Amino acid sequence: MLQQNDHTLFSFTGLWASSYSTISFDSSKSLFLNISNISLTVPNLTSASYLDHISLIIYEGLPPNDVTSLLIKSDDFSTIFGSDNARWSLLSLSRQFPVLELYSQNSDCYKCMNIYTDIVEFLSNQAEFISYMNKTTHQFYIYLLSESLFEPFHIDIDENGIYTYILLDSNYPDHPFELIQIIDSKPDKVWVPCVVAMFILIGICILRVLANFFYDRYKKNKEKNLIKDREDLQPLNAPGKSLSQVEIPQKKLGSFRVESLDVFRGISLVIMIFVNYGGGNYWFFNHSTWNGLTVADLVFPWFIWIMGTSMALSFDKLQKTKPSKDFNHLDFIYKIIRRGILLFLLGMFLNNGYDLGNWRIPGVLQRFGIGYLLIALIVSYVPKLDVIILKPLKDILDYSLQWILMLLILMAYLLITYVSKLEGCPRGYVGPGGLGDYGQYPHCTGGVALYLDQEIFGYDHIFTNPTTKDVYKTGMFDPEGFLGNFTSIFLTFTGYQCGRILINYKNDKDKLIRWILWGLILAGIGTGLCGASKNEGIMPLNKNLWSVSFILLLGGLAFLCIALCYYIVDMKKWWLGWPFIYVGRNSIAIYMGHEILQGYFPFSFLNNQDHSMALLNNCLGVAIWMWIAWKMNEEGVFIKV
Repeated sequence: MLQQNDHTLFSFTGLWASSYSTISFDSSKSLFLNISNISLTVPNLTSASYLDHISLIIYEGLPPNDVTSLLIKSDDFSTIFGSDNARWSLLSLSRQFPVLELYSQNSDCYKCMNIYTDIVEFLSNQAEFISYMNKTTHQFYIYLLSESLFEPFHIDIDENGIYTYILLDSNYPDHPFELIQIIDSKPDKVWVPCVVAMFILIGICILRVLANFFYDRYKKNKEKNLIKDREDLQPLNAPGKSLSQVEIPQKKLGSFRVESLDVFRGISLVIMIFVNYGGGNYWFFNHSTWNGLTVADLVFPWFIWIMGTSMALSFDKLQKTKPSKDFNHLDFIYKIIRRGILLFLLGMFLNNGYDLGNWRIPGVLQRFGIGYLLIALIVSYVPKLDVIILKPLKDILDYSLQWILMLLILMAYLLITYVSKLEGCPRGYVGPGGLGDYGQYPHCTGGVALYLDQEIFGYDHIFTNPTTKDVYKTGMFDPEGFLGNFTSIFLTFTGYQCGRILINYKNDKDKLIRWILWGLILAGIGTGLCGASKNEGIMPLNKNLWSVSFILLLGGLAFLCIALCYYIVDMKKWWLGWPFIYVGRNSIAIYMGHEILQGYFPFSFLNNQDHSMALLNNCLGVAIWMWIAWKMNEEGVFIKV
């Protein structure tokens, strides 16, 4: 039992009967531990009076006299800040292996060389606890190594938890150790803020639907009463029609606009803003470390794809408004070159050239500009055929030459990526380098993609903080580098194909069938190339490299998403696209604004960065930009490049 001033604070039976208990005590007075008539004095804790909790770990048979002893583990549990971190300590009571080397690794680091962490020695009275801080977003493993032993353990840690792991000798020859977990401070429930936010959003949507319903009902009743009152005032024998029969002039509508495209663009941009502002510090709202696919990885490729669809509609409108004889090719070329360069320069501006010596050249809008310029020239000046066979495939066969050129661009990407051989790297290497592949190719991150960026842009003008930096311990790598333009151009062209279907087929059913088929075929090929897995398959999904499997899968998903949006918004009109449609109508202004004003109040504010506050912060920033987009729409302000 644990006593203070002859007062029993806590009683227990069995060495490991209770792994965690909380008691209150006066830290200025001594504690006494009575075990089997042996009284042990716990050192005075006055110096630790600021601590919230202490852990008393009891062990017996400590050499050389096989005495019963104890260890105090004290912790200030308020020192873990932010999200997805946990602290843990390892206490060795193994007599069989008194000295061990400790290595650790995160499961997000694929085929990684284990990281040397510490030396673990058998506990003595003078031993101190060493605490380690680790991320909790992926499974975490430790490895204990001696001359004759290599033993792995899975460490089960959750956000903001504080743990003690006690290493004991086991009676099983195959597993010489037993690892016991003590929870010193219970972890947070990380999903609660996300679930609460989801229910709040659902509630807002329901309130919006109900408000629209009752408002429309109120307007209709008011109009009926107004017409009835006027008819009552009209003389009974007055000639002419009653007011209810009078045709009310309708506001002249403009040209037909595909609302679902604005909605899809708006959804993508809203997710992008949320991700760029932090995504509530949830790992799946951040980009994949190397291979894989998260929510954050979807939006940029979808934007590229949507640009292609918009280009098809825009160029078709231009051709219809200007007959061929009046079409000025030089003026058209000037406009597309001007727009491509302007997008590139806007991207350079966002990269902030204050430090000219380290001004990053590649970027998001830069890739938009390059894709727009090249696709515009290809679809305008690579001739269209008039194929009279296989009419169901006419929207493809008529543009066979353009498709051949696109496939050649894709083939060039594959040849450059998988045939090139760099010094110190295997041929066609597309791994993360660093600790990856067991540390064999530490300077080969991305293979030839990084090499081309360094040669074309220079070492000082590419991205220096890639997603691989912390996990794989790599150097620079640019996810918007030169080589990825090849596959993003192909992705833009598949979006252009979506626009052609929209233009050439007037029947909604025909559009949906073709979009769904395109979606299933492209997504199926992409899934097959990556083997439906994160790191396996012929070509893993990789947003950093814009791998072929990645752009095919994302292109296929984009076809399926536009089919769903078109059915709900344009065909059935079950949903008018609120509130995303307003963001989609002013996408360039909202994108530029959110990038420039990130870090300014009220778009963000300083907080402790746990999931609750980070989610509130990021959702508030997104909501303000959605309100700005709605206000611009109400005022008729539409900014285009």
